[in-house]
Formats: sequence, structure tokens, C-alpha cells
Amino acid sequence: MQVKRTMRRCDTLEKLASRYQIDVGQLLAANPKIWQEPVFRNCVTIMIPQPEIQPPQIPQFPQSPGVDIPWDFFPQVTPPATTPPTVTPPTTTPGAPVAQIEEEVIALVNQERSSRGLPALTYNSSLANVARTKSADMAQNNYFSHNSPTYGSPFDMLQTFNIPFTAAGENIAKGQTTAQEVMNAWMNSSGHAANILNSGFSEIGVGYVYNNGVPVWTQMFIHP
Repeated sequence: MQVKRTMRRCDTLEKLASRYQIDVGQLLAANPKIWQEPVFRNCVTIMIPQPEIQPPQIPQFPQSPGVDIPWDFFPQVTPPATTPPTVTPPTTTPGAPVAQIEEEVIALVNQERSSRGLPALTYNSSLANVARTKSADMAQNNYFSHNSPTYGSPFDMLQTFNIPFTAAGENIAKGQTTAQEVMNAWMNSSGHAANILNSGFSEIGVGYVYNNGVPVWTQMFIHP
């Protein structure tokens, strides 16, 4: 793409190149008949080459209400030994106890996997502690994202809590009132379902927090 520019007195090739972030050679190539004078006269029209800018390609995932784009990461790392931060217990939930609701989610996950011939995921209590902490962090700090202002990315968080892994994934959701409802939301999103049905994961932890009338959910998956 090119644009036209009417020159002013005291404009120079160097000034133009600097102003439009191109080099003098590009100006000369776009204007083969340009006057070879150090200073342009008034009313001279010159073509300014402009780079073609391509819009970024953003992946599209069909989303269910209250869930966001899933996160997964497959590093080959050994997490450093650190001291995990103090965990704030989740607020009291109505109805069934927290542990029971989280167990229901895991049972539903393994039902989905079994129906497709995949091995069941093993419950990891340390991973569940991380998932519950992430849900509490989202609830208490009023955000909904894989990137936590407190702990950073899920990868950073797993390292902070000394969870060894070679593959990891995270699903989050907000607002669903039952284990079945949140699983329906995740399974109706191709990216979240891919985490749930990923044959590369072998362990799971689920964190459910009910805060100020709003349920917040986190699933974390790893392969050690």
C-alpha cells in the first residue's frame, strides 16, 4: 500500500524516512523520478510506501455461558522447590459439602472418559488444593481468568505449590449451581471438553467455592 504526500519546504528524504519508519531506498524505489535535491520545493507530490498489516489470527472456541477459553500447557520442566502460600478456606456452600460436590464433578469427568474408552483420572489431593485455591482467589479478588493477579499463570501456580508435572491443563467456570450443570457447560465447549478427554492427563483436582451467592469452579489436570 502507498499514500501520497505533498512536500513542504525543508522536507528531506531522511526526515520522511524517519517520520514514516522506512528507509531512503524504499522512498527512491517508490519514486523513480524524484528530484535528487537535498531539500524539496513546495507542491511536490511523493509516494510513501506503507507496509501491509495483517490482522492477528485469534483462535475461536464455541463457548458456554460462564466458562472461558481453556488453558493447557505441556512443558518439560522440573518445578523448583518453593514454599506454598497460605490457603484461604472457601466460604460455606449451601446444600452438599464442598468435598461431595467436587467428587461429583470428578465422577462425571470419568463417566465422560469411560464412555469414550479413556482411562479414569486419579484424584490428586495436592492438585485439588491448588484448584480450590484458584477458585477462592478468583472469588475474593473479583476476576475470571486463567492468569491470576496473585499466582500468575496455572503453570506458575503449580510450580509455587510444588506440583511436579510434564503436562497440565485448567478449566474454569462461574455461576453454575451444580456439578452436572458445570460439566454440561464444559462439555458443550470444544476446548474445555478436549481437556476433560485428553488422554495425556492422568490426574485431576477440582476446586469449588461459593462466594457471595456465586459458585466458582476450577478443574486442574496433570500428567506427572
